[in-house]
Amino acid sequence: CTIILFPEDEGKTEAERNREAIVLRAPEGAVIRFDGDFDPDHGKFGDPVGGELLGPITITCDRKLPGPEDDLRIVTRDVRLDHDRISTPHQVEFQVGENHGTGRGLDIELLRKPGAKHSVLEADGIRNLTLEERVQMHVELGGAELVPSQFAGGQAPPAKPEIQGPTEPEDSTPVVVTCAGPFQLDAATYTAVFHRDVDVVRLYPQGPSDQLSCQRLSIFFEEQHGDGAAGEGQFAGKLAAKRLEAIGKPVVIEAPQMGVSARGELLQYDLKTGQATLTSSLAA
Repeated sequence: CTIILFPEDEGKTEAERNREAIVLRAPEGAVIRFDGDFDPDHGKFGDPVGGELLGPITITCDRKLPGPEDDLRIVTRDVRLDHDRISTPHQVEFQVGENHGTGRGLDIELLRKPGAKHSVLEADGIRNLTLEERVQMHVELGGAELVPSQFAGGQAPPAKPEIQGPTEPEDSTPVVVTCAGPFQLDAATYTAVFHRDVDVVRLYPQGPSDQLSCQRLSIFFEEQHGDGAAGEGQFAGKLAAKRLEAIGKPVVIEAPQMGVSARGELLQYDLKTGQATLTSSLAA
């Protein structure tokens, strides 16, 4: 069974609507509930109002750009489909553009236009996505350092070792975020929020890693190559991280190779300018 949720027309070409559609694939089939107009003997099938997709499930959306840089891909199993949401309690693998990870317990709230029917086929995008627990995510920070160099008196981050052969991108050292959950991705504000026991680690090929620990981490994104015309629930293009905010009692920053060790309660970090503040009411 394959279910395709097309966005509303709103001047889009057929190719754009096909690319931005949310596609749910259930190779082992599905149980679909219809409204009261279901009468197959007379060729009436009514509107599907919910159901269960059985076995392994793949959810994809190619988004605005023709390439993979803003695509959504989710792999899980046994998904419940309701009027305004897609959910499962099972393990999930997901990818949003260049960011990817795993978690358990998925809930996708669908965006609906005012006056839309209860058909599951009348979604107009994704309002938000939640992973309930045990989240691990590889996050693309666009080359920004995890620890602001101003915290080390302007000292540069550790140099990357020389690599023979093809040159690696400058931001190739991964940033891995884990949290107990939940993790929330808000499509309207382009914000990703990690909750409870959050650890952020930037791994280096040589030497100790940089680490940030807190209780809530918010990463704010902005459109990098979009045309600004996608509207709520439909990202207009590739998203780039622009700002980071960490809250905790305490927020702990450790960067051994830069000689940085700091504690506070609120970190606000502009990833584009490199400027950051760490404030605290904790006793020294």
